This record gives sequence, structure tokens and C-alpha cells, in this order.
Amino acid sequence: MGRNLWVERLTIGIVVRTVLIGLFSRICVYYDEHNVSDISKVLLRVLPGLDLSRIFIKAKRNLGQMASDGSSMAYETRQTLDTCITRFLDRYAPHKPESFKKMIICYASGLLYRRVAFATSVLSEPYILSEGSGEQIINYLYFKKHPINSLIVSYYAHKGFVVKQSFDLSVYIKYYMRPLYYMIVILYNKVSAAFRNDNAMTHKPAVWVEYSHKDVADFVFWRHAVNTDNFDIVYYLDRPDTPPSEEITKTIESMGLKWIDAHFFSMFKVLDMDYSLTDRLIKDVMLRKAAMPAWYRTFESQYYFYLSFYSAMFRKYNVKILIQHQEASWVTGVQAEAMELSNGIMMGVHWSNYPHILSTTTHLVAHHVFFAWGKMISDFVGPGAKTGTHIIPSGIIIGPDGNSSDRTFRFAKPIEFKLAVFDSSAEYRGAVTLESLSEFYLKIISLLEENTGWGAIIKSKCWTIDTLGALPHGEQITARLKALVQQQKVYYFVREISPVTAASLADLSVCYGLNSAGIVAGVYGHKAVHWDCSGWVNHPFYKDADQKFIYPGLEDFEKAIVKASRGDKSIGDFSKWQQKFNYFNDFEAPRRVGGFVQTFMDEAIKTGDGGHSLGIAVRRYIESNNVGDDFFCPAALKG
Repeated sequence: MGRNLWVERLTIGIVVRTVLIGLFSRICVYYDEHNVSDISKVLLRVLPGLDLSRIFIKAKRNLGQMASDGSSMAYETRQTLDTCITRFLDRYAPHKPESFKKMIICYASGLLYRRVAFATSVLSEPYILSEGSGEQIINYLYFKKHPINSLIVSYYAHKGFVVKQSFDLSVYIKYYMRPLYYMIVILYNKVSAAFRNDNAMTHKPAVWVEYSHKDVADFVFWRHAVNTDNFDIVYYLDRPDTPPSEEITKTIESMGLKWIDAHFFSMFKVLDMDYSLTDRLIKDVMLRKAAMPAWYRTFESQYYFYLSFYSAMFRKYNVKILIQHQEASWVTGVQAEAMELSNGIMMGVHWSNYPHILSTTTHLVAHHVFFAWGKMISDFVGPGAKTGTHIIPSGIIIGPDGNSSDRTFRFAKPIEFKLAVFDSSAEYRGAVTLESLSEFYLKIISLLEENTGWGAIIKSKCWTIDTLGALPHGEQITARLKALVQQQKVYYFVREISPVTAASLADLSVCYGLNSAGIVAGVYGHKAVHWDCSGWVNHPFYKDADQKFIYPGLEDFEKAIVKASRGDKSIGDFSKWQQKFNYFNDFEAPRRVGGFVQTFMDEAIKTGDGGHSLGIAVRRYIESNNVGDDFFCPAALKG
């Protein structure tokens, strides 16, 4: 009898156990060299006298691999998650509100997504259940230990695997101590309330906007279209990458806006949290839910704690509109409920192109109103949105830089064909991988080196060229790219430069992945081509037999670029799709969205009723902007 072990993370326990078993029977461990504990790496190198290469076999496991039909493995990963979590909800929470179920789905998916992606890639192996000639093979899946794994164990057992988990007691201790931690924090909050002297302070009604530093997407793009005599626009800082540093606060103040430190440990000390929710945490979670899985009770403790925290914060600071763009976090659902308790709303603004339907397994669109660029985005957002979310069109919100006309580039020689190069964030285990990003840069660099009359403007997600050194073949990429910069054939932009500005200075934009920057460039009438390295084959773009801007193969992508350099104007033409991504076919989104904010704030301040004010603001927006019924008819999309 032989054994195949597919391990999510190779640990010292698995190494030792495997070596011992390997002395007496056939066993193979397929592991990802990027997911190995440090001590395991050392042990694999120094164990004497054993031919470990026949036992431990490197096998890449990431979503950058494609299914046999060329489609992204992300499709199957999301479907598996949906199946497993829905099965749990049907059994344990059939009567919970839909909005609460969506939070559970998003929460569980966030913890399980990479684990299921790993298993999905294992299942793609054609020999997984049939390897060997007549010998009985047992296939094992080894997951990293976590309480929530119970959702997926039976699913993979039915697929023919024996499912095991690595031993890690610390994971369980940290996870199940959370309810106790929340109780201690709430107790501290209650005791410290007696020593506060700012509870009587009143705050002007406010629109709070999540701050992201040096981002292309400006979430207060509408601010010049509102009258702020009766309310404030406040940037709230609550992300790990937005501390209240001097650089960040001065940037905000230079815009004439206010800011507040909303990080948890800065905020909870000054809040009066809702202790009725604390009672529910104790009674419902710790006492009455013994029949529920322990991980679910931990989730509910987090839910009640966050609801108490956010509702206290929004009430204290008189927040009427919360604008944030963390759609991949289940906590946004809690924030939306907290805004309702505070007689306000949560508002979302579409800021990035979506390559697939926003199912709740990856995104939670919990906003009360969500502004989409156009019909295409509305159709992608709809399936992940909670019932009652108003999805309405804004038109494109990203524009050129204010000083774009001042940007000049002196190339060493006359340039006959100029590229704007847009990359994207990549990670080893994601749908866009470090390997494919490396291939993209090597291809673009080769084209620039081979064609003396070509030049490029690179707008990268990386802050410097040296950052690209972390890619496979990174030293070669950075060296060759620096040489091209030295020759004045390439200009390297930092990331906050608008893609519209970069595209306007080029003959063709070349994009890594199904890229938001390229979509925006196309909306503005600039030519752009995309290398779909992930396999988003269910996207409506692929139903357009005449399109010449999406290429699933790198070779075809290269040929398209060369054709464009020789004068083929059909390459990169996005005119057929412009209105689908920019509903009004203009660039007046700031005026329209600003009008919505003004209407809502005027009504909310006058009536104190967030739901009533939302209805009026949405109805007036649709009527004044002549939004047709066609926008609200969902398309039948797949994937």
C-alpha cells in the first residue's frame, strides 16, 4: 500500500513522521517550497543517509495554475466554498437574516479561501486518485490546523481523500480566547467611562471617508460639488498602513479636510459601548449556543463586539455617511448595521475593475448605496450585494492628473511607438502570480530591446524598480530595466500617477492581467491590450468574437502589440464597451455623486431618519440623472 500526502504547509512533525514511515513503506509528500517551516528546510538538507528526494517532491500549488479548459481555478474554489458554507447555514442557521448569513459566508471564506484553493489545485492533478500500477494508493490532504476546517473536511473526504490537520494548539488557544478578550475590553471600557470628561461634547454631522495613502482612487472626488456649511468631511484612519503620522495628517490637511484616528486602541477608550449587546454576547454566545460549533460562537462574539464598538463610534461622532471600500471584509456588514443603528448609511464607490462576479465568498457588498461606473459593474456587483442595496450608476470616477499637460518626457531618440505599461499586485498563491508577472516584464523588456524605435512609460504597483527584484528572474529584470531607463527609452512612474495620464501619453497601453488601469484607459478612448494570465474565461469580453484587447496567451498578446506598432488601429479598440463601463458617457461623476451626498445630508440633518433620507436621495438621483430601467435589469452572467 502506498501513500500520497499533499500538504498545505510542510512542518517538522510531518517531515519526521514521513521519514519514519518511509523506512517501511512507499510514501510521497508533495509540498510547496514556498510554504515550508524554517526548521523543516534545515532538516531536509541535513538528514544524513536518506534519499529524501524520492519522498519529498516539490509541487507548485496556487491559483495561478489553470484548469484543463484554460479557466481560472478561482471559479471552482469559490464554488466549493459556497457549497460547503451553504450546507452549514442550511443546517445550523436556516432562519438567520440574509444579511447575517452573508457575513458568515464572507467570514468563513476569508479564513478558508487559501486552504480550499490549495485543495482545488491538488484535485486538478490528473493522476491524483489513480497513480501506481495495481498498487493501492491512499491520498491524504494535510491542512493547517484551524477550528473552521470542519466546514470542508467531509467535502474532501467524499472526493476520495483522507483529511488530516497539522497539530498546532496555539491556533485554537488564540481563536477561542477571543470572547474572553472581548469581555475584558468591554469591562475596561465600562470602568474607564467614569473618568472621561468628553462625553458631553457634540460633533457636527459628518461624512466619514476611509483614507488610503497615495491611492489613484480618490474617494472624496465629489467634495467640490457639495456645500459643507452644515456638515464635515472627515478622513478616518483605521488601517495598518494609515497611522496618524505627520506625513499623512499634513496631506489630509492640505486638502482642507479633517481627519480622525479611528484605530481600535485609539478609539475604544473614549467610547461608551452598548452593554445590551454585551449581554447578548454572554447569553446568546456563551450560554445558549452549546449545540452550535465552537467557531460559530466565536464568530458571534466578534459580531456583537464589533457592532457595539462601531455603533458607539458612529453615534459619538455623529456620522451620517460612511464611505469605505473594504468589500472583501465581513466586518463591513457589521459597519453597515452600526450605521443603521446610528440613523446613517454606508456608501460604496466602485474603484477597481472586477474580473468575476462578486459572490459573497469573496466580497460582501453590504452598502446601503453603491455607485457603479456602468451597467457591466452593476451586473458583477449585484450577486454579492445584500437585499435592499441600491446600486446606481455614477460614471467613471478616475480622471487624469491635474498637471498632466505639464508632464514631458525626453527620450534619447525619436520614439515611433510608445507603450504605457500597467502591472498589478501579484502574489505567489494568488490568481495573478509572481511567475506570470515576471513573464510579463521579461516579454515587455525584450520587445523594447529588440525595437530601437520603441519607448515606454511604466506605471507600476511597485514603488521602485528595485522592488521588482523579488520576482523570479528579478535581478535580470531590474538590471535590464535600469539599462533601458539609463538609455532614456523607459520612464518609470510611481503608482499614484493616474492611468489616464499615462495612457494619454502613449500609442498603446499594455496591461498585466485583466487590468483596471487598461479598462479606465479604454473608457477614455485610449487603446489598451490585456494579457489575461489568470483565465477569466467567463467574462463577457470573451463572448465578443470581434474584440482585440483581451489575450489569454502571452504569444498572442505579443503579436497584438507588434500589429499595433505597424499601424493596426483595431488592436486595443474599446469603443464597443465604453458605455458599459461609463454609463453616462461623460466625466461628470463628481457632480452627480456630490449631488447625492448633498441631498442625503440635508434630509438626514433635517429629519434624523437615515432610511427616509436614503429613499429620497436615491429617487431624486435616478430622476435628475435620467437613469433608465435598462440599468436595473440584471444580466445573466456566469462565474
